[in-house]
Amino acid sequence: MIKKYPWHIIYLIFVIVCLANIFQKLKWHAPTDNIEWVSTTEGLVCSKAPENFPIKEGDILLTVKKFIIKNKIDLYRAIWNEKYARYEIERKGLLKNVGVDIATQYTPFSYYILAFCGIILILLTLRLLNITLLHKKGFTPPNTFYLLSLSFSGFLIFSPTGSYNTTDFILLILDRICFLFFPALLVYYCLYFPIKLRFIRNVKRKIVKLTIYLAPAVILALNVAFLLHNLLDPDPETLLLSINHFRKLSANYFTFYMLLALGLILISNIWLILKRKQKRYILQLAGAIISIPAMLILNFHMSTAQR
Repeated sequence: MIKKYPWHIIYLIFVIVCLANIFQKLKWHAPTDNIEWVSTTEGLVCSKAPENFPIKEGDILLTVKKFIIKNKIDLYRAIWNEKYARYEIERKGLLKNVGVDIATQYTPFSYYILAFCGIILILLTLRLLNITLLHKKGFTPPNTFYLLSLSFSGFLIFSPTGSYNTTDFILLILDRICFLFFPALLVYYCLYFPIKLRFIRNVKRKIVKLTIYLAPAVILALNVAFLLHNLLDPDPETLLLSINHFRKLSANYFTFYMLLALGLILISNIWLILKRKQKRYILQLAGAIISIPAMLILNFHMSTAQR
């Protein structure tokens, strides 16, 4: 059965993990004081606060409920299950003790929109897979296509829950794998489909793969190495540092590869439309022109704000 339906087995495991992640996101909640804190050498510094709030921009957080606060994890632990807390802050060299209302935040609704899109993509791919197995005629999608589907759905769905446990480290690693390899898989796919581009016809596929996949593999290896020694004994601060440290590097890589993929799609599809009179590729070209900039906007949003 595994040999006959390998992709069905892979997709089944993938869907189970995705549903587990979505279920955890549904249960997740965390306290918030509605203040944007920035970690500095002096400690947590307020970068933005609501109007008419007792804490102002530039205030340095010293203690909460008399507990010393050094980072955001200390802050979350101090205000957990609280509706009100006393903050000791430093403002222009003066110490102040102020009261702050604590609210509860849940997973943003935008996550569920992305997860829904990921599930729909999985179902469409499974539909295509079943049609291919039943008819066994015409164009059979290569394995790269199914890996593309998995990686794109994965980076839409996989997301740390905010509980900072071993599961969060695993979900972060899965998210990084999907996020980093999706653009590389897309570039590789565009080199050979719908047509094999002329400038790589004399280049061995192993060399092409090495060239394309080296960058995401290196970034992933560094990211995983940073996380792996904390997998069994999770350190929340390490998880946050990993997310923030690798976010900008990954976002720049993602943008470059997606623009490269868009260029390859334009070359192959325009050639087919103008030279081969294949008007059916107009829809595919329009889809790429719309979807890739949309993904770049999504990437920018994800790089500036944690999901």
